[in-house]
Amino acid sequence: MKDEPTRQKIISMASAFPEEDLDESCDNCGEDRVCYCLKCMLSLCKKCKDSHAHSEEGHDILDLPPLEQNMPMCAQHNDRESTLYCWGCQVPTCEECARENHLKEGHDVVEMTTAALIKRNQLIRDFAEEKNKLTPQLQSQVKNIEEGVEAYKAYFQNLKDAMTAQAEKLKQMVNEVVEERQRELKEMEKNSAIILQEQRQKLEDHVAEIHDTINEYRETEQSGDPEKIKEFADKNMDKISRLKQFPEMVKVTPPTYESAKVDVDFIREMFGTLVFKEHTWSTDERLKIPDHDELIQLPTIEKEEVRKKFGTLVVTEAEPTEEDPQENQRTEETNPPVEPEGDREVSESVISDDEDIPRETDETQFI
Repeated sequence: MKDEPTRQKIISMASAFPEEDLDESCDNCGEDRVCYCLKCMLSLCKKCKDSHAHSEEGHDILDLPPLEQNMPMCAQHNDRESTLYCWGCQVPTCEECARENHLKEGHDVVEMTTAALIKRNQLIRDFAEEKNKLTPQLQSQVKNIEEGVEAYKAYFQNLKDAMTAQAEKLKQMVNEVVEERQRELKEMEKNSAIILQEQRQKLEDHVAEIHDTINEYRETEQSGDPEKIKEFADKNMDKISRLKQFPEMVKVTPPTYESAKVDVDFIREMFGTLVFKEHTWSTDERLKIPDHDELIQLPTIEKEEVRKKFGTLVVTEAEPTEEDPQENQRTEETNPPVEPEGDREVSESVISDDEDIPRETDETQFI
């Protein structure tokens, strides 16, 4: 048992705490409380609890059951309960330890049940104050997060749209370069066709001249007049020698396409890079997304660079064909020079219908 001076001292120490720390009554009617409304920060009895809870929505009722009387054992005396509590040391203590140690040091010592009540009331008030203070802030942060999520969605969509636009721009430029190359190729095809047509015309004219010369000789031959035959041979000697030679032709070389290797790194470079810059965003403020131009920085696509990636069309200029010495030798052996001696000899030396004559073909071929 505590002696009277000690008991009075402990009571006086308890009374030094704020009244609200020691109050267990209903704030409405003064009856014993059974709960606490964290929203309204009110202690309520059972009767007031029911009416208060149904008065409006949003009340947060915390039930407060009676405190148990189970006391912890003293740390220094295993056979004694710690019925007291040293507020200075924040430890439970038995009466002897309180009297011999804590009170002599000038510490505030109260009943264990009183200490539990004080701490309960302080915790309830602190919890209610923090809840009422934090709830609006938390709700605001939740809203900021929701808006931030939508802002991020819009931000990433902007990035996707920018990449798509860059791809469309690149595809358009590729199509333009392809069209340029095809126009060049079409012009080359047109020029080659003109050259081949000119060569065909030259061959046809040569063949026609041969046939005309043969027809003219045939008429002379049919006359049977040696003098006319000799005159024809003398007159057309140079012409016959020329017709025996193949017309000078031009070698037409098709263009070659020197394509550059597909450069994946170049394509990647045209689409820029994704750089993640670490940043801090406090959810107590709205998320601020930088401007579009600041966020999206794509490289400029140069059309000349795209042209280089599509290679070039290389054309070898047209040049006269080289004469084949063996072919010329074969022609001379087949058709020896005309000798203007004798009547029959002259007729046999002139071009006949049986000789090989260049003829027009249905297909134009590269020479």
